[in-house]
Amino acid sequence: MVYIQFQKPFVTHGFGFTPKIKYTFVVLDRIRPYAEFAGGPFWTDLADKIPEESSRFNFVLTAGFGVSYFLTYQAALNVGYRFQHISNGGTRYPNLGLNASLPFGGFSFFF
Repeated sequence: MVYIQFQKPFVTHGFGFTPKIKYTFVVLDRIRPYAEFAGGPFWTDLADKIPEESSRFNFVLTAGFGVSYFLTYQAALNVGYRFQHISNGGTRYPNLGLNASLPFGGFSFFF
């Protein structure tokens, strides 16, 4: 599930379902690099607010890579980068789409 809310220059929302595939490369003890891909339908109320989006129904595609550093068998710190593209897939015009670069950091707990 994806939920996005922007505050400026106006309040807008997005909601979608994006299944993700994550591939973890050869394990190097505590360091584990990975690549991930996700995509799916995405609804947003941006259509009436910006010229890049002409439809409320869109698709979101995400690709990224990162590294997990395992502190213990069940806990890891994560850093990485994701590229995200939102567009209506050519179902309506104009279809310029929105692109975002998203560096991230986080913590994972496995059980």
